Amino acid sequence: MGINPIFIFVHRYNNIMKKISYLLALLITLTFTVKAQTADEKAIAEAGNQLNQGLINRDIKLLDDLVAPELSYGHSSGTVEDKAAFLKAVGTGPVKYISINLTNQTIQVNGDNAITRHTQDLDLINNGTPTKLKIGNLLVWHKYNGKWKLVAKQGFKL
Repeated sequence: MGINPIFIFVHRYNNIMKKISYLLALLITLTFTVKAQTADEKAIAEAGNQLNQGLINRDIKLLDDLVAPELSYGHSSGTVEDKAAFLKAVGTGPVKYISINLTNQTIQVNGDNAITRHTQDLDLINNGTPTKLKIGNLLVWHKYNGKWKLVAKQGFKL
């Protein structure tokens, strides 16, 4: 006497349903653990990318538009510049940025203010000497008339 075909069907059906249940549980878990960026977070991330491109390209017009009038720009060396000094240093200073790569970036938005933290790997030329740096940064952004501008930046050695 053989195995009842209904038993085989039910057994296979139960195995398939278990696999589907596990897959659904995994998908639900992933859905709740992946956080999508808000429109403000995306805009701030893009402003940060533009800031880095402005530094690399020494694009004073772009940087002037991205930073607030009251900018306080602190370097990891301890030097702090206001907006005028920052723009002058980027335009004619001894540092030429070759590449800027960010990792571990977080963006926290609170109304019209935001804080960005990240690690920055820099390739630059400082007074004619090629240099590689790895620093941490804290950036403070404020939304002016719908546009995010950098208010403060403080770099620190890692």
